[in-house]
Amino acid sequence: MPPTSPFKVEVHRSLESLSGIWPRSDRDTGGRCFVFQCADLIEVWRDTIGSARQTETCLVAVRTADDQPILLLPLGIERRRGVAILTF
Repeated sequence: MPPTSPFKVEVHRSLESLSGIWPRSDRDTGGRCFVFQCADLIEVWRDTIGSARQTETCLVAVRTADDQPILLLPLGIERRRGVAILTF
């Protein structure tokens, strides 16, 4: 029997699906983050630079078995010379 993991890894395409846990600069969610990790700044980047570079949003949430978030990663998928690259 394969070992079970104490963590769940989720991949999302929109910040809206994680709005209850992703920190914003205008509210305190109890989490710690740098300003560039806040949802409102990610939205601005996505709508401007990300759109110009045709970056696909790829947000990763790692949660405990009881659904507590422990890690949120704002990533993107870009295509360069025919290769898909997962980037920060």
